[in-house]
Amino acid sequence: MTSKKEKEPETASDFWPCEGYITANTSFYSEHMASRKKAIAAVKALAGELYRLGWSELKMEYAGYGDSMSECNVVLVNDDSEDRDLHAAPARELPPEETPDSIERKLLELLPIGFENEEGGSGVLVITTSDKKIKVMHDMYYTETKSEEMTF
Repeated sequence: MTSKKEKEPETASDFWPCEGYITANTSFYSEHMASRKKAIAAVKALAGELYRLGWSELKMEYAGYGDSMSECNVVLVNDDSEDRDLHAAPARELPPEETPDSIERKLLELLPIGFENEEGGSGVLVITTSDKKIKVMHDMYYTETKSEEMTF
């Protein structure tokens, strides 16, 4: 059985289909994709460090709407499936030179652009430290409108 190598996202719509309106011709798009690639590399390096410290997963639950983040909870999970709030973890349980805030900032870089705008969105980001896999399960909220016009 051959293993299929995962393809790195090259466009915004490869990474987040709902961001398909962003085109490669904009500097915003280029800057965003460059920033996201750096963030992915930084989070994968962080995953390796967390694995060496005995953590099996890093999870972030997030939500936002009305132009602001309303929820952001980050937990570390060990091999016994015990959760520890990232902000309550002693410094000895985190990689050197990392703080809960610096870790949280790295994770925020991986979320969809503007998910907190308008009706908002929510999701869960899970990093498996043993294989450095990053998975984001995201829901965008939207208002559906049905219009009707009648002339008499």
